[in-house]
Amino acid sequence: RLRERHDGGYEGRPYEEIERSDPDGYARWRAREPAFALPGGGETLRSLHERVEAALRDLARRHEGQVVAIVTHGGVLDCAFRVATGLALETTRTHELLNASLNRIAWQDESFALLAWADAAHLVEAIDDAAQARGHP
Repeated sequence: RLRERHDGGYEGRPYEEIERSDPDGYARWRAREPAFALPGGGETLRSLHERVEAALRDLARRHEGQVVAIVTHGGVLDCAFRVATGLALETTRTHELLNASLNRIAWQDESFALLAWADAAHLVEAIDDAAQARGHP
């Protein structure tokens, strides 16, 4: 349930091709309309959000008091951020979705809270270590 959004008939196609073949659908998709069902059996943004929230709640309840690591993609991360902060799907995203960053969410009293987001400090350290190993300052 933490897989990326199913893009239906848009799956694997370049943006330019989708826009050319389905300008109205493309505009609705890019506008992030929560109830827009992607053509060809694709998922609505709302259904993605509901799926992700249900999965996160199930994991939190099953692993109460434990640390759980989840590795996933941007759409799921966006939903997780919105679940943790209460940010509505209709609200423009201003939070970053960084590759390989650490995002920390707490679960307490049947609710989520955002602890940290888009932390990439470990990547800077790894890059510095790799550069030093190659003899670069």
